[in-house]
Amino acid sequence: MHWRAFMALSIVTIFTTPFSVAASSPTVSYPTLRLTLNGHAWQLRLTRVFSTHYIGTHISNPVTAKGKYIVLSFDALNLTKQPNDLYSDQDFLLLDSTGRTFSIDANATGAAQAQYAPNDTSQVQPSLTNHVYFAFDIAKDASHLRLLNHPYEHLARLLYILKL
Repeated sequence: MHWRAFMALSIVTIFTTPFSVAASSPTVSYPTLRLTLNGHAWQLRLTRVFSTHYIGTHISNPVTAKGKYIVLSFDALNLTKQPNDLYSDQDFLLLDSTGRTFSIDANATGAAQAQYAPNDTSQVQPSLTNHVYFAFDIAKDASHLRLLNHPYEHLARLLYILKL
């Protein structure tokens, strides 16, 4: 390989490598769920769960966790007849073993979507599937996490027990 080609390849590699180094979950198969969220029908499959301390690339604005980020990746199928936005429809919370709840971090979620699925958004057209990411900034000592859908104050539904 000519030295100029090698240098160009090295520069491209440096500038396209993401900032984040994530601890990934072991290979776990989560069930596919059919849910009605905010009046819209969805089919969700949790495909990946991992933790990291920062999310972003040199192109997007990196964000750093105050505790640690838990990032969830979903395949989201819109089962309705009009476009819907999973981010707007969801009421997700993480619940830990001590009873603490953690809500979605909007900035980290945007950075995760931009880094891991830049060609997809949380807005999904009818009968199509997008890869959608959600990030939670949780306490470093949080463990035994459960993903809940919590649309109302006294109503919560367990969706997944997370394996990290």
